[in-house]
Amino acid sequence: MNNFRNSLDAFIQLPLVEWTTYALFLVILILILGVGYDFLRWRQKKYTLTNHRIIVQSGIIKRRKSFIHYDKIQDIVVSQSLVDRLFSAGDMEVFGGHEGTTLILEDIPNPIEVENVINRLMEGEEFDFTRPEKPKEPRSIIEEYDKKFKR
Repeated sequence: MNNFRNSLDAFIQLPLVEWTTYALFLVILILILGVGYDFLRWRQKKYTLTNHRIIVQSGIIKRRKSFIHYDKIQDIVVSQSLVDRLFSAGDMEVFGGHEGTTLILEDIPNPIEVENVINRLMEGEEFDFTRPEKPKEPRSIIEEYDKKFKR
């Protein structure tokens, strides 16, 4: 009877440790895949501000594109959690004039500045979206020579 008890204890303990290890690896794998999927979804989301409308493009497999014209916007709500404020990010909800015409811009950088730009565009102000080029400082011939032939 003692021999049976020892073999039963060995049978219960070894598979339990083995199954616990498999379950732990499975949980870790699911977490890694979930984070990877969220990262891909975040990378595939694109927000575009034009002079006439806001465009949201999203989707990994199935692409979706929606937009709202500035003259249809009724209200904008910006929300930032504590972590979002630390990273200067946040979410923005843009409400249209009809039910179901809400655009949600998630995890955008500097949402207050984006809201200000949208408000200016709603008022009809023209906005130049191109980045200004930095003027090149003229270099002397000696600096060019030193840069080119420096060892």
